[in-house]
Amino acid sequence: MLLYPEGSLLSKFLWTVLFCGVGMGSAMGTIISLGVVGRLNGSQAILACTLISTVTLGFACNFLCFNLDQHFHYFGGQDNPQFFIINGIIMAAIGGVLSGWLLFTPSGSRVLDRVGI
Repeated sequence: MLLYPEGSLLSKFLWTVLFCGVGMGSAMGTIISLGVVGRLNGSQAILACTLISTVTLGFACNFLCFNLDQHFHYFGGQDNPQFFIINGIIMAAIGGVLSGWLLFTPSGSRVLDRVGI
């Protein structure tokens, strides 16, 4: 929102936080609950979360958002398409590694316990 301030900030907020954030967060939580919880631990769970996140968020969601941005011009996808796509894939992979580590390893669980989650 800072890099591309044109347009309605309310629309951008609703799209990024409500529709995409809550919607895709719910989808990712469901996929991880069905496919990983109780089946995998440690590095296998981290790998599974990374793959799920990269495919679901990095490719499917990112390309959907990119195509919508071509119409709405919210986030700079039209001005810098390569950065938009690459950033989405890399951030999804990093998020998958981080979520897998936090949820499925003893050291990640200790971090979550320390912050009260």
